[in-house]
Amino acid sequence: MNPTGITDVDELIRAIRVGLQETLGEKLVGLYVFGSIATGGYEHGTSDVDLLAALSSDLSADDFARVAAVHEAVLREQSGWEDRIEIAYISTEKLRRIQAEDQIALVSPGEPFHFKEARNDWFLNLSILREHGLTVFGPPPHSLVDPVSAGDLTVVQRLMWEWREWITQTDLIHKRAYQGHMIITMCRNLFLWRNLRVASKREATAWAAREMPEWSALIRSALIWREGAVGEHVDQNATLPETLRFVHVVIDTILAEERTEATP
Repeated sequence: MNPTGITDVDELIRAIRVGLQETLGEKLVGLYVFGSIATGGYEHGTSDVDLLAALSSDLSADDFARVAAVHEAVLREQSGWEDRIEIAYISTEKLRRIQAEDQIALVSPGEPFHFKEARNDWFLNLSILREHGLTVFGPPPHSLVDPVSAGDLTVVQRLMWEWREWITQTDLIHKRAYQGHMIITMCRNLFLWRNLRVASKREATAWAAREMPEWSALIRSALIWREGAVGEHVDQNATLPETLRFVHVVIDTILAEERTEATP
């Protein structure tokens, strides 16, 4: 089975699938590809591979240890994927309509395998999975995740409150690639807010550049920065003030409507 049609990605996915099926057995209900591969924005050699494992129940401590061993074994054989794999493990009960406080297990670029709260951003990830996800095996993703409704968009507002706090606390904003990530993410959030569907990076940024022509140059630059295409000796902070201005413009735009429903 070649779910993505990208040879090295499918080889990686096949190794992960075999390892998880041997380790989790019937507890593994399905395995799915989402993220840039599913939405058509994958960049060979730089983009991450985003996977979701649907489970009949949450991982136990023993499950967690054995799954961690699968991750380590796969990376020993395919070390070129180090820090470019995200795999979330979520029960089918939580997948149906995930809540911010739900616990999920996650391995992602730059982070070890760990348990964490889903928070509001995973609502958007599961929306992408439902509408664009590729099935490695298991039932179709739209049968596991409820669709996004107009009422669900209050989640986007709550996410904006989280972003407003997050950017005051993290040092990541001083990296040009992360600035690109922030700009693209805001484009996607605004697209979802206005159009009631999740868009790929390319579609959302093209739309945002048309909607906000005064920011079009910054948005185009963000696509380059996100892939790390900046020189080693570039002043990473030179673009930070403009980036933060754009981020706050989008946050304020989304929060301006029905603000009382989104107040934390």
